[in-house]
Amino acid sequence: QCCNIIDSECGDKTELPDKLIRAWAAQLAQVLSSLHYREVVIRDLHPANLLLDDIGQVKLTYQCKWVSVESGLAPEALSGHYCAPEVLTFGDVTPAADWFSFGAILHLLYSGVPVPSVLASGLDSSLPLQLPERLPAEVTQFIAQLLQPQPESRLGAGSCGSHDVRSHPYFSGWNWSKMAWN
Repeated sequence: QCCNIIDSECGDKTELPDKLIRAWAAQLAQVLSSLHYREVVIRDLHPANLLLDDIGQVKLTYQCKWVSVESGLAPEALSGHYCAPEVLTFGDVTPAADWFSFGAILHLLYSGVPVPSVLASGLDSSLPLQLPERLPAEVTQFIAQLLQPQPESRLGAGSCGSHDVRSHPYFSGWNWSKMAWN
């Protein structure tokens, strides 16, 4: 039995504990890393793709769309601004696109609102992110680095890819081999 992590339509503004969000983020980062290792890029990851099992572990329910079968994007990902700018402009889509979506989901988990659309082609890096001031600096820094409009500037886009994401101070104290806090 699973349930949605977030229902952005319900308007529930329940504040989630930071450590819980970080555990979910680590679980999702591990899944994305594994998919990217297999050269699978989702492109339009959004909250409806994430479920919690009966013990509170994140499950990815999205079936990746194969280019030869269907090239459309999920309407929920488009309307909620979870797609990276390069996906919307039909640019070169790399795993960096999924890291943008990952950042947009974290933005929603921490702030209770989706990333605002400030430009038709995506987020404008000159505008500050709207995150609660109470958040630790590494949280806002992590999300800001994931939501970079230029894919080559985005955390996770470099030659080390997911390693850069997983080694960020945001995950300090997370044991990747045990998938639990130290």
